[in-house]
Amino acid sequence: MTISKIPVWLDCDPGHDDMIAILLTAFHPNFNLLGISTTFGNSSLTNTTRNTLSILTIFQKLNIPVFKGSSKPVIKEAKYAPSIHGESGLAGTELPTPVIDISNPNDTDDELTTFYNTLKKEIDQHIGEISIVATGPLTNIGKFFLENPEYKSKVKFISIMGGGIEISNWGAGEFNTLCDPHATNYIFQDSILSPKTILLPIDVTHTAILNSKVEKQLQSTSSNLRKFLYELMEFFKETYKSQQAFIEGPPIHDPLAAIVLLEEYGFVDLGIESIRYNLTAVENGELEGKLNYFNDSNGVKVVTKLNIDKFWEIVLETVDIADQ
Repeated sequence: MTISKIPVWLDCDPGHDDMIAILLTAFHPNFNLLGISTTFGNSSLTNTTRNTLSILTIFQKLNIPVFKGSSKPVIKEAKYAPSIHGESGLAGTELPTPVIDISNPNDTDDELTTFYNTLKKEIDQHIGEISIVATGPLTNIGKFFLENPEYKSKVKFISIMGGGIEISNWGAGEFNTLCDPHATNYIFQDSILSPKTILLPIDVTHTAILNSKVEKQLQSTSSNLRKFLYELMEFFKETYKSQQAFIEGPPIHDPLAAIVLLEEYGFVDLGIESIRYNLTAVENGELEGKLNYFNDSNGVKVVTKLNIDKFWEIVLETVDIADQ
């Protein structure tokens, strides 16, 4: 059956690049954003949740339900990334006071009842069509499928930004994987989930640079939305320059996990190249968060290359739509 819109659930930890993933899934005409769940990661759960509500407020997307998720990993203590995203997780501009609230105020880490029941309802209404996009630590999604294994077969794809194959950005690993390697392994090592999992590792997301040419296009009008985007990206540019020596601009990792679905569902040709790996994240020690891998035809689909010019073309077109 052909669909005109991809039913998608976004699990995220905003985060400057998460904000672009929200924009893409909320405004692109081929996405139907069913809901957003938040997790610890770039900042605390309190901050990432408030950031999400503020983003939707400035986007004027007030009908998208938001669910707070996990405040810490399955086993370990929570890690954050203030050196990249600031203490709030979304530093660089004055965030608007949210005019909406979360849909699950009574949920707790141990009982994410309303969140998970809503996700189950959306999956049941879009069996075999819905995809989950995860741009932060995989705690929420790993716990969901652990508690509801009958839903593994009902989702089409799980598209993840995270991990590094040949490179790292946080010790020996990548930040999202490092934050919860146990949840990561639950998804990567599951025989039902791994073949439908798509991974955008930093090996490829580090090529999605917001350079001066893209930044100039982002400023094509002086609207409040573009001012908001520009100020956040300027902060992001400076932290990536000072902390990780990205001179030309910051890598905009997270929207890649959403945009690849446009090719997977047949809407655009992004020239995606990939290889399937059996992946395992190191859970402890000096190499914590590092991915070990070997070729496996039933493993995770790891994207190795895509058309970055086309990626930016789609992102900028979506900004134009949001700015109308």
